[in-house]
Amino acid sequence: MNINNVKDKLNRYDLISFDIFDTLIYRCVGNPHNIFFVIEKVLCERYGNDYIGFAQKRIIAEHQAISFSDKEEILLDEIYKYLDINRKDIVCQLEKDIEIELSVVNFEIFKIYQECLKQKKRVVMCSDMYLDKGTIERILQKNRYTGYEQLFLSSDRNKRKSTGTLYQELIDETGVMSKKILHIGDNFISDYLHAKKKGIAAFHYSPVKRCKENYTYPYNIFYGDMPRKFSRNFYWEQVGKYSLGNFLFGYTKWLLKELEVDEYNHVFYLSRDGFIMQKAMEIMASEELIKKSSYLYVSRRALIVPSLYLYDGYKERCEIMYWKKHYTIKDFVSNFGIKYEDYEKKIEKIIENSNYVYGKDELLTNIELLNVYKYLEQTIEENSKKEYDLLIQYLNQEGFEGNVAIVDTGWFGNLQNAIEKIISAAGINAKVHGYYIGIRDKCRYFESQEMSAYLYFGEEHIQNQINEVRATAIVEAFFSHDEGSTKCYKKEKEIIIPILENNHSNMEKDKILNILQKSALDRVKQLNMLQTIDIKYYEPDVYFYGFCRIGIKPTLFDAWEVARFIENGEIHGTGYYLKHPGRIKQDTYKVNWKLAQLKRILRLNLNYMRIYDIVDSDQL
Repeated sequence: MNINNVKDKLNRYDLISFDIFDTLIYRCVGNPHNIFFVIEKVLCERYGNDYIGFAQKRIIAEHQAISFSDKEEILLDEIYKYLDINRKDIVCQLEKDIEIELSVVNFEIFKIYQECLKQKKRVVMCSDMYLDKGTIERILQKNRYTGYEQLFLSSDRNKRKSTGTLYQELIDETGVMSKKILHIGDNFISDYLHAKKKGIAAFHYSPVKRCKENYTYPYNIFYGDMPRKFSRNFYWEQVGKYSLGNFLFGYTKWLLKELEVDEYNHVFYLSRDGFIMQKAMEIMASEELIKKSSYLYVSRRALIVPSLYLYDGYKERCEIMYWKKHYTIKDFVSNFGIKYEDYEKKIEKIIENSNYVYGKDELLTNIELLNVYKYLEQTIEENSKKEYDLLIQYLNQEGFEGNVAIVDTGWFGNLQNAIEKIISAAGINAKVHGYYIGIRDKCRYFESQEMSAYLYFGEEHIQNQINEVRATAIVEAFFSHDEGSTKCYKKEKEIIIPILENNHSNMEKDKILNILQKSALDRVKQLNMLQTIDIKYYEPDVYFYGFCRIGIKPTLFDAWEVARFIENGEIHGTGYYLKHPGRIKQDTYKVNWKLAQLKRILRLNLNYMRIYDIVDSDQL
């Protein structure tokens, strides 16, 4: 049997038995011994350096307890008799608490478990473990394992699977014939061979291989159970947990600390990236902070266009806009807030080739672009003023005044600059501070704007910026929201409402985004509930590692699966480009995640970061 057809064969059996550790649940630290290193760090933080070396002492103590015991199973309390440490009772309870907190559900087996309950099968747990029954019950409860009939634990019954005696007790006590029992577990000897010896049908579950067995603290808390390759059956759940979830938790923890420094009248999460940020904050923040937080419908287009009339001339107006490295005449006109189709015929008389692709460096030098702007200048200013008036009404409606915090992903401070320009012109009494994931070193507003950033700020933590830039397409896609971008505003019955772009909803993409973000928020909840382990303000790269794992070192499967989610269009691999070599450069320029494009084309185990840096998006 394989994991995919176990569910179909459950009807052959009356009773299903599950191993617990590394089957039903994982410890999220990779190697189980990493638990002891976590305990050591916690002890040193609480009580000082007397506990340095605890982890090694704990491993040795367990070996000694086993060697000197005449029982089939030893208990945790018996292990601690061989530990020469202070506060034994406190440390022993700490180990139990940390075992509970760092246990996580194994989704693969959880699906099988749920199917057993759905089919009304008798379900028991059968496990060799030194933890007491009460602790294991709390672990199972925490990970949503309910509805089972009995626990058969070596620590409770002094019998083991590894000797076969625990299986015999299971058969005798349940009254079920051995051939009508199916046992599922990860240990080939105790869960498979010894079960078979007792006539029990057995399924040997092979857990996925983890990235590393010995992460250093605190990485072992956040990534210790991360697979080397994400399961295809639970791919987006795992990506959501290890990339977005861990980082979202770290960012929100930092943001909470920052918001405590100043007393803000209002905290605004800017659409659309701010949606998931606000949801994470609602999990972690106080009621007081949540009450003064709002979701603000804005966008680059909805802020920049209304501010245009406040700037003088073509050069200044161009400088405040975000320009892609390459753009068409339609892109150029649309950036100024004008519907290209309304002026298409006249514009085509001004330019030679409407299909020409301009480079960013042509913006201030190309005479055709300047002539198109001059033709539209009055229209641009009139439209800008109209949108400005509606925007001001919207900001007043939402309570944008006083000491205000705005929260967004980043990267250049242009939205904050537009907001400050607009509220200053309107006489709105508001002081704005922006909080971001990152502010790039090319930002022009370090001196003029109040800003803070988590991952990097200008030239501070420049390596984090380099890593984030390589993964930007993923970061922006994962922080997005399944609604259209804000275009502008309109008035309906004295209320200003945002007008959103038609999202051209992709149902499959929306489904993936919902799975990804739900998993991420579940992870935030899980980490926020940790009480025994004090998750301090670790360096941002600890939390960003999951993004780096995909964005910088993607597997071939990542390069296909995540790219399908990110890219707006068809993506290709080696076979296609062997037939169409002329499309390589064009397609690589168009895709958002270029590193994955290189991975799909070359398919080799290469340093794609180096290749990406050599190719460089500026040259594409």
